Order: sequence, then C-alpha cells, then structure tokens
Amino acid sequence: MKAIKFQERINDMNFYEGLRIGILEIRSHKLRAFLTLSGIAVGIISVMSMTGIMSGFQKGMRESVARSGLGRLYVWPQTTNTNKNQSSGLLYEDALSIRQHFPDIPTVSPIASMETNLFFGNFNGGITVKGITPDWTKLDWNYKLTGRFINPSDVREYAKVCVLIKKRKDKSEFWRQEDVLDPLFKRYDPMHKTVRIGQTAFRVVGILEEGPRDDMNGDTEEQNVLVPITSFQKRLSLEVKQVNQIDLDSGDADSSYPLAKRVFGLLKRRHRGVEDFEVKNIADMMGAMMNWANTITAVMGTVAGIALFAGGVGIMNITLASVNARIKEIGIRKSVGAREKDIKLQFLLEAMALSLSGGVLGVTVGCGICYLIKVLAHMAMLPSFTAIGAALLVSIGVGVAFSWYPARQAAQLDPVEALRYE
Repeated sequence: MKAIKFQERINDMNFYEGLRIGILEIRSHKLRAFLTLSGIAVGIISVMSMTGIMSGFQKGMRESVARSGLGRLYVWPQTTNTNKNQSSGLLYEDALSIRQHFPDIPTVSPIASMETNLFFGNFNGGITVKGITPDWTKLDWNYKLTGRFINPSDVREYAKVCVLIKKRKDKSEFWRQEDVLDPLFKRYDPMHKTVRIGQTAFRVVGILEEGPRDDMNGDTEEQNVLVPITSFQKRLSLEVKQVNQIDLDSGDADSSYPLAKRVFGLLKRRHRGVEDFEVKNIADMMGAMMNWANTITAVMGTVAGIALFAGGVGIMNITLASVNARIKEIGIRKSVGAREKDIKLQFLLEAMALSLSGGVLGVTVGCGICYLIKVLAHMAMLPSFTAIGAALLVSIGVGVAFSWYPARQAAQLDPVEALRYE
C-alpha cells in the first residue's frame, strides 16, 4: 500500500514538474509561442463567432415565429407570363372575399404601400405610407398608442385620417437612418392637426411610439404613416389598385395548412385561374430559413475546422522543433531516471498549455465579437457556456492530437545517443 501511494506521489510530481518545465519553455520563447497559439485562437474565434451568430439567428427566428404565431399565412403577388388581362392582380377585394368566405379567421390584414411626401408647417419629408385595416393591430404589435387607431368606420367612410409612427432609435444603432419624421416631432405636436400627404389633407388621430426591439423585430422600419386602405386607394394611389400583401392568421399551426389550400383555391377562382399570387406559411418559411442557417453553419464550421487544423499543424511543427532543440536535455533527464512516459507527458503538457492558451484567447475574442454584435444589432448573439466549454476542450484536443507524434519521438530517444548529440 505504501509503495502504491509513493508511486502516486511520484506521478503527481512528474505531472506538475512537466507542466512547470513546459510553461518555462513557453515563457522563454514568447513570440514563437504566441504565433503558435494564434493559429488555434483563429479557429476558436471562428467557432465561437459562428456558434453565437447562428444560435442568435435561430433564437430570433423562433421568437419571431412565437410572437407572430404558427398560424400566420402571407399572400403575396407573384409575376407570371400569363396574359395580365385575365387577372387584375392581388386586390383589397381579395381580402374582403377571404373574410367573407372564412369568417372565423382571426386576422385578415391587407396592406398597400407607397412612397410620397408629407407636409406640415415648414416640414417637408419623404415618407412611406401604408394603407391598412384595423386588423393590422393584430400583427406584430410593438407600439405605445397616443390617441386612437384606425377603426372600421374610417375604412367604410374613406376617412381622411392617419396615424403617425414615431421610431425608436438607440444611440448604439449608428447604421440606422434617421427617422424622417423626427424633425416634425421635435418642432411640432401634430396630434389632432391636419397634415398633407401627397396632395391630400389628412387629420392625425393617433401617434404610435415604437417600443423596444427584440431579436428579429425589424419590420417597423418599413412605414412612417398609416391610413385606411380605402382612403389610400381612393385618395393617394389613384392608378394602382393592387395591394402589396395580405396577412392572415388562422390561430394555430394545425389549421394553417388546410386554410392555405382553401385560400389558394379561392384566389385562383377569383383570378380566373391565373396564379399571380402565392400563399406562404410561416412554418415553411421558418424551415427554409433554418435550412439556410444550417448550410451557413456547415460552411463556417468547415472554415473553422481548416483554421484549427492549421493551428494544429503549427503546434506539431513547434513541438518537433522543440524536441530537436532539446535532445541533450532529454538525454540528461533519461540518464537520471526519467521514463518514456515522463518525457512524453512533458511535451504533451507543453502543447496542451499552448493550445489551451490559444483556446482562451479565441473564446475571449469570439465572445467579444458576439457581444459587440449583440449591442449594435440588438440580437441575442452570446454563445452558451456549453459552447465555450466545448471550444476549450476542442483546443486542448487539437494540442494533444498534433503533439502526440513529436512527444512519442522524444520519448523513444536513446539516452546515450541523446547525450552525444551536439
């Protein structure tokens, strides 16, 4: 029993002694060590950045779908080679027909859009105005309302009323364009005032102040002013009667697929057999986006793997050079009783220390990049602790795998020949 405990203590001493010698060797060749661990660091940075960005993107997609609901459908116009005289395109009347044929659908929201100018006092700015219905409030609501929103009577009476949107802008979002209505809100209080949109006067009945954005909430950038869709078509878009899209919500994922087929059949009959539209299910769209994300992950993973391989080759090269430079030292250690596994352990520990240092550097820089993206883009980009632990284990594994052969060569050196080496 005493002999076993003594041997364990000897083994512990060999481990710590090998680690100490390895660290001293690294410190005595700082530039060489830094260049070696940089190869590992580049690979780990790629892994961490890829993991953070892709996991953040996928999390954002899931949250966006959860916010929108798995029953969401989108009807969009689609170009076709069929004679255009057969179909008038996607119209507001199509939305009315969908509502009539499927009265139980929670949301039928047609949306038309155009760019024009808004005038009030000395203010004159280019805006994006959208024609909507009250069902628009059932979509991705992210606003604080002052006043009132557009109501069904506004739509029925072609009312000349509008709702202005006050954009939220964080100081860190330096890439976003300034809100075109910001000068208006700074100089005037447009509430209950009359503004001119294009050539038509509209009364401001409400102001929507944009709330905090979440990971995938970017659609609020698309509009500045909302008006009833009937007023939009009668008073603003005089020549273009088509709508840009119709958003539907079946309420749940199970009913969305049969509803999509029924809506497609209804619209195809209304469009005289011309398929100048498409009906998209949010679940299918999410699946396509996830497939794209997986493809990008695979490509980035390959790049990261190549970088790690290059770092591993660098470690092997440096370990071989270190073995050749320390042949006499190996001979001396063997002559005073060092075993083959002690020599092998010394070089493996040195390589592990290098690769682990590269891993720590890579994790630090990679997490810093993810945090920077999170702050600037308001996206959840920080990798998980599991990913960080896995990255460090991978860096250690690369160091062990690529230094095994040089360490084995050092351990098998003949001590007599090593002592005679010059």
